[in-house]
Amino acid sequence: MYRTSVGSNTQKKDRITLGSQVENLGGLWMKLEKRIDTFTAYTKSSDMGPWVVKYQSVVLNNMDDNDLQAGIFVSSGSGSRMADVVLTDYVNEAHFFPSATPTASPAPSMKGEEAFDVGTGNFDVYPGETTYTNSLGRWRLQGSGKDIWNSRDGFHMAVLGRMSGPITMTAFVEELVGEDQWTKVGIMLRDHADLVQDGREKNVFVGLTQRHGVQMQFRNQTSSRSYEARRADRNSRWPYAWIKLVMDGNTFTGYRKQLAEEEWDYIADCTVSFDSPTLLVGLALSSHDTNAYAEGFYTDVSVSNSKA
Repeated sequence: MYRTSVGSNTQKKDRITLGSQVENLGGLWMKLEKRIDTFTAYTKSSDMGPWVVKYQSVVLNNMDDNDLQAGIFVSSGSGSRMADVVLTDYVNEAHFFPSATPTASPAPSMKGEEAFDVGTGNFDVYPGETTYTNSLGRWRLQGSGKDIWNSRDGFHMAVLGRMSGPITMTAFVEELVGEDQWTKVGIMLRDHADLVQDGREKNVFVGLTQRHGVQMQFRNQTSSRSYEARRADRNSRWPYAWIKLVMDGNTFTGYRKQLAEEEWDYIADCTVSFDSPTLLVGLALSSHDTNAYAEGFYTDVSVSNSKA
């Protein structure tokens, strides 16, 4: 994972993004992105708003990456006057952006393989983004999408691997940020690991909803409807939760708990016969609004070939 402190030397990376919020400019968010030799500047007026290109890409072919420095600065524009600026939420990390179509983009971290937007959504305007902070073991997904439901999904997915069963996947969802009551963030096993996803694939999902508890759901036929195995704590909000999904043959079982030291609480089980012997294993988020972002934050993500 690429990380640096202000003013330190950096190592060459294909993609680097700097971001911060300038408080005394009315909360303006700014982002500078480097992709190989191309630089693009973005701004947005709120944390959940879309990034807007402020300056078109500039190519600097003669920049020596061995001497590249990344940081924040202020200038008064005058040798006789002082200037003062307050910046918050400064980050400097390597992360990756999927294309608007569900074509996989390689991740720079060994913790994940790729990320992409799937199915129904306004992904040209609200594309998904996945970031992994190695020092914190923390995943951040930002995405839009119509829903993970009905006969075709619309969501952002971060793929952790391609695996055959048995599979046990656990994660701590530490925060879900989204306006819609059916915003969802969770863990997923999905069919056809070798194909581009169009949103109609068979899948099993366990995750948090914004206002309707912890949900386990599945689609057992391609292009068919989705089913709710069970919604724990219906019509209540869990601000955070531990979740677990276990695959044993064609049987899938979901669990949840709020504290790490608690015993796992059974949610439900379901039966799905996947077409592919190898499944996509990953994190999934949908804002339930094709014109708005949601965010999900995970830690303690674990995947194993077991049925524990």
